[in-house]
Amino acid sequence: MKKMITFAAAALLSLSACQQPAREDNDEEESTRDGDEEEEDAQSGDQESDDTAAAGGKGGGAGDDAGDADGLEAQLVGGWTDDGNCQNTIEVREDRSFRMGDGAIGTWSLEGESLTLGGAAGSRTMRVTMQGDDIMVLTHPDGTMGRSTRCW
Repeated sequence: MKKMITFAAAALLSLSACQQPAREDNDEEESTRDGDEEEEDAQSGDQESDDTAAAGGKGGGAGDDAGDADGLEAQLVGGWTDDGNCQNTIEVREDRSFRMGDGAIGTWSLEGESLTLGGAAGSRTMRVTMQGDDIMVLTHPDGTMGRSTRCW
């Protein structure tokens, strides 16, 4: 979960701070830096999420109702870091806006487990899963994964 939040934060930073489309390299670099162990943790977390969904729980399965989506939305709200430094956070707000540590802003939307982040440079959609309340894992369309940790 924390990996997802971290990668989401990296994607948000890329979109907002640079005013250019986000690049996958940033996420790959973070994944490499985090090491294989965290990626394995994230992958097992994704499996748990899929299993939960298949069992009718929160996880984006076809049987999910609007209440489950609202639960994930509520979990996303807060301050997240992708480098362990809570002085450099991405604030995900309840009003579906976000603010980067450098002041750049954008909007977010969630449909099931598909999180779309939009900023001056465009938008990006990725799969978001939570590992508990404090770790977000983002899976990009090319399969790369990121992890973010909740600061508040």
